[in-house]
Amino acid sequence: VLYTDGVVERRDERLDEGIDRLAHMIAATHGADIETIADAVVEEFCQDPDDDCCVLLVRRVAGPAGVPDPAAVA
Repeated sequence: VLYTDGVVERRDERLDEGIDRLAHMIAATHGADIETIADAVVEEFCQDPDDDCCVLLVRRVAGPAGVPDPAAVA
């Protein structure tokens, strides 16, 4: 998950609290399709029209059998 500060920053809480809330939400939605997770994050965290809010979610999927995992190649 990549995000701008507007997703996790709130004037009335410490930055760590916002990051923890986002991490817990992502963990709680494990296994859901990525569009559903993105919609939930935007709905929950991007309510202030005066702040920037951008979220990028990436899910790594397994490739076909016999195709080397690009992340494992040095």
